[in-house]
Amino acid sequence: MAVDRLYSDLLPGENFSGALRMRPDGIGSYKHIARVAIAATIAWLIATNLSQSTLGIFAPITTLLVVQASPWSTLGISAQRIVGTGLGVLGASIWVNLLGLSWWTFGVGVLISLIIARLLPFSVGGQIQIPIAVIFVLAIGPNSMEQDLWRVLDVGIGGVVGIAAVLIWPAKPPVALFLNSMAKYRDEIYGVLKAIGNESGTDLHGRVHDYIPQARNLRDGGLQAREQLTQVSQGTRVNLRAGNIRTQLPQFALSLRRLLGFAIQVRGLAGVADALYDRRLPVALTPEHLNELINSLLEQAHTVMGGPGEPIVLSGDAGAVDTSDLAGMIRDTAANFVAEFGAVPSLLEAIAMLGRFDYLRSQVQAYGSGAHIFDEDL
Repeated sequence: MAVDRLYSDLLPGENFSGALRMRPDGIGSYKHIARVAIAATIAWLIATNLSQSTLGIFAPITTLLVVQASPWSTLGISAQRIVGTGLGVLGASIWVNLLGLSWWTFGVGVLISLIIARLLPFSVGGQIQIPIAVIFVLAIGPNSMEQDLWRVLDVGIGGVVGIAAVLIWPAKPPVALFLNSMAKYRDEIYGVLKAIGNESGTDLHGRVHDYIPQARNLRDGGLQAREQLTQVSQGTRVNLRAGNIRTQLPQFALSLRRLLGFAIQVRGLAGVADALYDRRLPVALTPEHLNELINSLLEQAHTVMGGPGEPIVLSGDAGAVDTSDLAGMIRDTAANFVAEFGAVPSLLEAIAMLGRFDYLRSQVQAYGSGAHIFDEDL
């Protein structure tokens, strides 16, 4: 199984074309703030002493924009910012020196810069850098071409300083943050399962059970874990402090893939349970039996993923788990339904719920062994 196929959709930006579409991470930690401030100051000092620009602002501005948490994201953002700012400054300088500054040269110049930006395979932040640079230059007004070329050099100085600021002593990949996000996400899934068991059949709720919004919110936990995995991956590229973390990416990605699939099935189970229980209709699967199935499933999940509040156990680390008892319980329950109620439409929802339990059981088993269920899972 090719590694890139394993996590290509989970880790955008692994190749350079993806890096050119990466967006800035934000301000980040206090260490990152200090790194950016020091790098911008150095860029300003170099530009003011080396460059002959009347305003040495383009170097520190470029540094401020390109420094990211990891070397790889810094390289990607740097390529976008340096090319975008360089094109904008150079193009605007030629434009304003040839045609002067008026309302129509300003408007047409910005329009052309937006059209060029749209054609570049950059992120929105990288594209918008061209018209921003154009507006800066046009606002300053016409100067000598020598001055304008120095501005382009300032952009290069700022980019080089920004890249060096990260490459010289890069931050370690944020593995702990990713694992914590995974553990939190797992606990949220457990919480929805327990809520389904506790609330279904109590007849204490209105139109929608309380576990429905909980199940919907699982999407947020999955997105956070995906973002953390992306940052871990980017942190291993061009990073001498990454150690062997990159070799662990396939296991990280498979663990998240399994957990995301588990959450999808739990969300589906919540929907079926909400439609089936507390609706003044006869229910083939009693609330007591539903709780028994959920508790058995949670017991197996705790074995392979870790219990609530514990560190996440990665896929494959727990080893194969025997789910035959739970599988037998699911099959026996389905057989009893048919024997007691007959093959009638009123059993469809209950049978559908059992089907989801069986799929959840198979995912727990695959999580423990590190095996793949279907090729489509990857």
